[in-house]
Amino acid sequence: PSNQLKPGQSVLTAGFVKLFKTAWHINRNMPALRSLIWAIMFAESASVTLVTVATTFMVHYLDMDSTIIGVVFLIVLVMGVPGAKIGEFVSLRFNPLVSSKIATVFFIVVTTIASFVLTGPERKNMITIFAALWGIGLGWLHPQNTALFIGLTPPHSQTEYMGIYLFSLQVLSWLPPLVFTVLNESNVNMTIGLSSLSLFFFLGFVCLCCIGRYDKLDIQHNASKKAIIETELPEIA
Repeated sequence: PSNQLKPGQSVLTAGFVKLFKTAWHINRNMPALRSLIWAIMFAESASVTLVTVATTFMVHYLDMDSTIIGVVFLIVLVMGVPGAKIGEFVSLRFNPLVSSKIATVFFIVVTTIASFVLTGPERKNMITIFAALWGIGLGWLHPQNTALFIGLTPPHSQTEYMGIYLFSLQVLSWLPPLVFTVLNESNVNMTIGLSSLSLFFFLGFVCLCCIGRYDKLDIQHNASKKAIIETELPEIA
């Protein structure tokens, strides 16, 4: 069986070998899943970073105290519930891919508008509106990406592939804060730093568009299952 160790192979290295072969297979034979992974890496890194960037923005640019900031994040948390329901409705009405695209565009629009509206402490009362919208987006996007990822993974390898999914969620989480920090230290207006998150959402949207038509994904998926048998992977000692 494929889950047994080969002669001379140790438990320590078996996992890395299997992970490398899986990554090789995804890159060569599963273009839809490959594009989705890139979309998750960009869009989810921005959505995860939103909390960190928003906190810095509210403290240093909008001059908000900790109590109000706590209320803002409570609004974000609560609004995630209707966001998930909206995502479910759009997914059932169309499909998870369309729902994920709309959610990503929603993030781009809201974050860009916020950077134009939240221009100083005198506009800080407007943050509650954007907090509600961001909360909807957070509750909307993540479940749709998860549903897409699970739908594109082989049925008997979902545990292994979910490890790749969790990795893709975090691997670029350092990049948006770095861009925000570099812009801030370069004396660029902090609203530009906030709007820089839209760039990552846009890159995620482009990757989602590279997946192709949703009604063709099952064909690609079936082809990829056949290709895993036919494709020769590089030998690893």
